[in-house]
Amino acid sequence: AAIEALAQACQLNPAWPLAMQELAATFRAASRFAEARATMETAVRHAPADGLNHGWLAEFLCRF
Repeated sequence: AAIEALAQACQLNPAWPLAMQELAATFRAASRFAEARATMETAVRHAPADGLNHGWLAEFLCRF
């Protein structure tokens, strides 16, 4: 249910970094690493100036 709600929020506004980060964290907690990485790639595309998004994406690229 959490993934569905967060995914809907991210579809409404993919430039909302907090929602994207929470969705990626939820995917990671569910061991859905490819989806977590894709979520952060989308977040970086929509908010390229947000350094935290780049950090999250770097973590996923290095670990998974």
